Amino acid sequence: MSTAGDVNGDGYSDVIVGAPLYDGGETDEGKCYAYLGSIFGISSTPVWTKESNHTGGWFGISVSTAGDMNADGFADVILGGNYLDNGQTDEGRAFVYLGYSGGLNNGSAIIYESNQSTSEFGFSVATAGDINGDGFSDVIIGAHEYDNAKTGEGAAFVYLGSATGMGSAAGWSAEGNQDNAKFGILFLQPGMLMETGIQM
Repeated sequence: MSTAGDVNGDGYSDVIVGAPLYDGGETDEGKCYAYLGSIFGISSTPVWTKESNHTGGWFGISVSTAGDMNADGFADVILGGNYLDNGQTDEGRAFVYLGYSGGLNNGSAIIYESNQSTSEFGFSVATAGDINGDGFSDVIIGAHEYDNAKTGEGAAFVYLGSATGMGSAAGWSAEGNQDNAKFGILFLQPGMLMETGIQM
């Protein structure tokens, strides 16, 4: 679970929660929930939900605010499903849903995938802030089983925000360059540092 930022622009921060082993019409398809903040705190019922409709997809294994990727004044969210398939088995996928005055867009998402079998792209997702100072928030996505020159070295990919939400290709990537390094398996957000005991 994570802050969602302020997805509806009402001045209150909201939250996003993933349930990767949720069973709807499919076993372990996964489901994500958004709850709005208010003067009374967090709402008791979600304003938005989304399922993967993919057996064993584990949608919601990672969830995060994406910042404001299209600079429209509403925060957006990024959600990962590391076992989702679309041409390659267990390649993994990540989805960005844009915020608006009613909460989160329930229609089309901006979708990214690894196009490599068993890479588990989307096991970790996070906002990257605005790394190039263009006024659009960016995101980082991990694929810890990604292979290039090394088996299971892992990789991380940054996608840049734009007026339409997110660029069509990674603006930056890096790999572990060591067998089984699992590079990109976890991105710590500020709220997680005290829980893990990591000092910065």
